[in-house]
Amino acid sequence: MESAKMSVHQDANSSSLKFDENLEQLDRDYVDLIDSASTRKNANKFVYQQILLQWDAFRSPRPSNSHWWGTLMLIVGASLATRLWGLSTPDVAIWDENHFGRMIGLYINRSFFFDVHPAGGKLLLTLVAAAGGYEGTHSFAVEGHKITGHRGIIFTRAACAVLGAALAPLAFGVAWTTTRRLPPAFLAGLLVVCETGTLLLTRFILLDAPLMFFMMAVFFSLCRLQHATLRQGAFSGPWWTSLGATGLFLGCVVSVKFVGLFTVAVVGLHAASQLWHIFPRASAGTLVKHFSARLVCFVFLPLLIYVSCFIIHDFILHKTEDKYEFHLSHFSPSFQMAIDGAALNNISQASEVTYGALLTLRNAAIGGGFLTSFNSTYPANVLAHRPIVVFSGRQKLPVNFLQIQYPEDDPDTDAGQYSGPAEAVVAEDQIRIFNPMLGLYFAAHPAYRSPVSTANFLVYAERKSDDDPHPSNHLWEVQVIGEQERVNTGKQNAGFNEEKSTIAEDPRRWRVLESRVRLRNLAANCCLCYTGRKMPKTWGLDVHEVSCCRSRQQDGVAWLVEQSNETRLAKKSFAHMKSGLAARFLETHRLMGWMNSQFKPSREELAASSRPWMWPLCSKSQPWHSVGYQVVLLGNPVVFWLNLAGFVFAFVFMAGQAYRIKRKFGTPSIEDQQTYYWCRWLLVAYLLHYLPFYAMDRVLYYHHYFPALQFSSLLTAVVMGRILCKISSSSSLLLMLLLSTTLVSSFWSFSFTAYGVQRSAPYAPHTSPTRHLRWLSSWELI
Repeated sequence: MESAKMSVHQDANSSSLKFDENLEQLDRDYVDLIDSASTRKNANKFVYQQILLQWDAFRSPRPSNSHWWGTLMLIVGASLATRLWGLSTPDVAIWDENHFGRMIGLYINRSFFFDVHPAGGKLLLTLVAAAGGYEGTHSFAVEGHKITGHRGIIFTRAACAVLGAALAPLAFGVAWTTTRRLPPAFLAGLLVVCETGTLLLTRFILLDAPLMFFMMAVFFSLCRLQHATLRQGAFSGPWWTSLGATGLFLGCVVSVKFVGLFTVAVVGLHAASQLWHIFPRASAGTLVKHFSARLVCFVFLPLLIYVSCFIIHDFILHKTEDKYEFHLSHFSPSFQMAIDGAALNNISQASEVTYGALLTLRNAAIGGGFLTSFNSTYPANVLAHRPIVVFSGRQKLPVNFLQIQYPEDDPDTDAGQYSGPAEAVVAEDQIRIFNPMLGLYFAAHPAYRSPVSTANFLVYAERKSDDDPHPSNHLWEVQVIGEQERVNTGKQNAGFNEEKSTIAEDPRRWRVLESRVRLRNLAANCCLCYTGRKMPKTWGLDVHEVSCCRSRQQDGVAWLVEQSNETRLAKKSFAHMKSGLAARFLETHRLMGWMNSQFKPSREELAASSRPWMWPLCSKSQPWHSVGYQVVLLGNPVVFWLNLAGFVFAFVFMAGQAYRIKRKFGTPSIEDQQTYYWCRWLLVAYLLHYLPFYAMDRVLYYHHYFPALQFSSLLTAVVMGRILCKISSSSSLLLMLLLSTTLVSSFWSFSFTAYGVQRSAPYAPHTSPTRHLRWLSSWELI
């Protein structure tokens, strides 16, 4: 019994001992656990502190070289990767690639064409394409024609993409130069990299890539100029370099598109501001030096570059292979004579207009076409018997050749000509205008109004009636314009010196190419007139109207004979009329201005077009279609809407700074003054690239906004970057991470709009795989 009790007691002691040992082990484990958690917490705290230290070093006024170069390389790498990826897709031309790709081929083949844009951007693309081995073999005329079998086309896309990729480091450079801080510089580059609309516009063979590249290069050089003025002083080496670079890129940007003139306005205003600031303190000699330097670099140098581009353009495009000469016929006969292969090049023909001869009658107004007709009738609500439409066409077709007939006598030979010697048409003669190919006479009537220019009378073509074979509404009186001046002065127009003695002898004669005449209809007492307005597509095929106006002084009433096949008179050379380089330069630009003014939207186009107020809101997309492929010009809505917030922050910041300066409420820091200065100029640059579109009475497209968008993003980066540099380290780091994550994720979500997708059916909003990203009902995605 005793032994049993002792055994139980020993077991209890042993259990108690083990329990104590376990408890001690638990205590040790708990202490170790606490020490481990504390260590991890300290480690995490240490890492966080190191991150904040690195972030403070990153956003400090003097970041390290590793931070600076690392950030720039990150921006450059991301920009190149996003722009160069998948350039061979799609393997067909997209949207205006057909337009500019065809022009590259025409440059390489040296065949004449006309375009509303300056020559510099197209010449740059042609140079790149030729360097890539492109031989101008792709027509770019048939939608869906593969481009992958033609060397140099993908290379040209890559060159455009590289120019587009350069926008990000240029934005980085602008923000760094203006703030000397890395957060705004990084944010500026990131905003450009993540902007999908800019990505789309710079991935294809379009003028947008060189336009925006040179525009940003101008502003970067302008920032460097201001920086050199403050740091090294005027007329130092960096100052001259920046001044010359600004002028160089100004000439380039204007040579790409006339939108570059907005950039010229920015530089001009900045130069005027600098001169105004210098004026009170500088001597007369110093002021002259400043003015002269800017005059040479900002006026003469860009002008030299622009004119040089035109001279190269004019030298290359010396021939035409278009038998209808559609582009060339926009120009005057003198211009056409300078182009090899043109119908008027080295032409010899009769010098006088004669009865019975076949000739082309062209309007002398800028952009005027040939008087002609086709087998299309006016609708019954215009004229009950539905006569043939008369219009002004620009293609040189056999149907354009008309015959001048006597008032009553018809041609009396089997060939449809008049027998006997040729008789010249002179002033005050009454003639009939006959289209021998269609057997029609041109007429006007005082009872019929034009359906387009309702103030004018209708001009139409009809066959001769047996009941009244010679009606008065078929008769036109010839009025040689300027004949009285020639009679009074015995002089003539400059450039026609070979004809001086002949014209002085008889100024009443109607001369081929040289005379301008009015044609007055006897029945309606009105003048044949080219109005420049287009007729409806349904029955007028969208061609330009010819009507009969009462005013003799109205634009479009002057006509000339361009070609005559008269064989009864001696032929004469018109080589003396060939225009020179200066005349071709001026005429080309007059025609470019006129053509740009013709892009007026119809009611339907206006309802469907993109209007300027929509652009900053990113409220409407612009789909680009191709055979089996689609991309959408939308832009990154996060970037657009963040820029709207940037405008608000910029306004608040600038208003606060202006108040402090005006009320002398404290002294703003140098950084605040610098930020205030460049916020104003970025806002000026944005407004000058955006507001003019409100005054343009023409068809507008969404892509017109993207040059202004670059300045909007820069303004946002500068203002937000200033905020990031002023708030606490932890708050600014959190805000930067939030901004960066949001921008990158939005780019990832909307990148499909730039890279495009294969499509087999039209867009359907409710079944589209991207319908969850259709945040606005006005967007048409893929």
